[in-house]
Amino acid sequence: MLAATPKNPNRANLFRLVLTLSSNRNDTPQTLVDYFDEVLLQARAISERHFDFSKEIIPEAIDIAVELKSNDIFSCELKTIDSYRKLTPELAASLLRHLEESPVY
Repeated sequence: MLAATPKNPNRANLFRLVLTLSSNRNDTPQTLVDYFDEVLLQARAISERHFDFSKEIIPEAIDIAVELKSNDIFSCELKTIDSYRKLTPELAASLLRHLEESPVY
């Protein structure tokens, strides 16, 4: 399944957008907040192998799950939050930096 995923250097675009917008919480649309929370939930479930694969998988959740498994610092930092509302601008900047530095699979 992962091999069929297109090689895209701009992966996890909406997830990254939410991280970028998090510094100004008033400008982040609720639909993006909900999307971020769902991607986060799915990525954790996929990386922990507790995902119900009968559900529709958000492709960005696969990208984030790969990061969770391959980048210990990213994983530790992301484990400190369970939703967008707990995301601080500092944590968002750090997570974004890790995503930008990671290789494209």
